[in-house]
Amino acid sequence: MTRDGWLVCCPAHEDTKPSLSVTDTANGRVLIHCHAGCTPEAVVKAAGLKMSDLMPEKRNGQHQPTGKIVATYDYPDADGKLLFQVVRFEPKDFRQRKPDATAVDGWRWNAAINLSSGSRLRASINAPPAPPGKSAP
Repeated sequence: MTRDGWLVCCPAHEDTKPSLSVTDTANGRVLIHCHAGCTPEAVVKAAGLKMSDLMPEKRNGQHQPTGKIVATYDYPDADGKLLFQVVRFEPKDFRQRKPDATAVDGWRWNAAINLSSGSRLRASINAPPAPPGKSAP
């Protein structure tokens, strides 16, 4: 084990002493580097893997962010229905997500946020509060 990961024998060449550095990063990626000169593609192929196996697991076609959620910022429409959230992570990173009942965790991460209802969104942000018992314009 090294300070940042592991030093192991490379499966892509005859290795008598460990020459392959493997690092598991905070964002879920796995970094590999053969100090004897093998390409990452050769190492992955020799290990019976694919390059995509070195990336974070995908859900709903989107990479899931990693880290601890430290804040969420809701963006509702004029009726108060949640359109999307901006999520802040530690270490500092921001991702967008929107509710998705079909997703395992209930969210579609990094989904394209459709602001075609932007006028309603802007109206809900800029409008003065509605009087009690009435809805905002």
